Amino acid sequence: MGRISRYGADATVELSDKLLGTDAGGLTKNYTVDSLGTFIAATHGSEGYINIAFNTTTGIITMTEVDGGTDTIDLGIGTGDTPSFAGMNLTGDLTVPDNTKLKIGTDGDLTIWHNTDGGHSYITSNGTGNLVLESLDDAVTITSATSKAVYLYPGGQNGIRTFHGGASELYYANVKRFNTESTGATVTGALTVTTDADITGSAKVTQNLRRTVTTASESSGTHTITLVDNDNFNIAVTNAATTIALVVATENIGQSGMITITNPASVGSLSFVALPSYMLTPEGATINFVTTADAVSIISYYVHATDKVLCNYVGNFA
Repeated sequence: MGRISRYGADATVELSDKLLGTDAGGLTKNYTVDSLGTFIAATHGSEGYINIAFNTTTGIITMTEVDGGTDTIDLGIGTGDTPSFAGMNLTGDLTVPDNTKLKIGTDGDLTIWHNTDGGHSYITSNGTGNLVLESLDDAVTITSATSKAVYLYPGGQNGIRTFHGGASELYYANVKRFNTESTGATVTGALTVTTDADITGSAKVTQNLRRTVTTASESSGTHTITLVDNDNFNIAVTNAATTIALVVATENIGQSGMITITNPASVGSLSFVALPSYMLTPEGATINFVTTADAVSIISYYVHATDKVLCNYVGNFA
């Protein structure tokens, strides 16, 4: 048997190295290293309760508890260390203590943590981009406990507040503009509707009902009024033969309004063509339009059918 030499420092085990050890029977023997594999395993605990294995090819650490042991493993990672893992598969919970942040991203752009001061939990985006909650297959649901509320505070201001079993509120610049109630909803301020508003019940107006006025389009003396555009219309006639035409749709049935006719300041060849056959007057009377300068006349109308617009003419308000 070869002589045992003493080394002044630790050395790395290489292939064909000689190692001194004992076999199962307690006999001292000289062993030769036959191969160095890529899988390293270690056992922790007096009875082998926890096995730790590291695969140098995949870089995965596997920790296995056997025989019902309760030993714990200290991997030697301190609070100031920043270990890097190529991958990690968890089959149990990942526990992060209170006031400790789970940081995601190279610069910790996203943090998740629970603050014991106030008992709040936070998901904070510190990066330059948006915080996006995206579901590629189904809806995104935000819920709260019974009797609790859900708030959205853009820039620290009220945005949306919704209460369990109660109201939902919408804010503009921290001012509440829309509020749902048990019987409906309340809008504070002006409400602009850019298309038709269908009201199945009564419309109660406690102040003025303000209606706008549209100027009829004109081409070669024909002034065309499209009733879907408005209720009230202006016609500014010129010194020419003037024709009034209406464009009536089914949705205009039941509509009423006023048509104001204003004569020019200086009258020359001003005249009016008779109303079209679908504009009906009392007893079928022919309207004698006023042709004096600056005269203002009014035609009030009610749409009874697409081919029956009931009209009444009152002239010369000059």
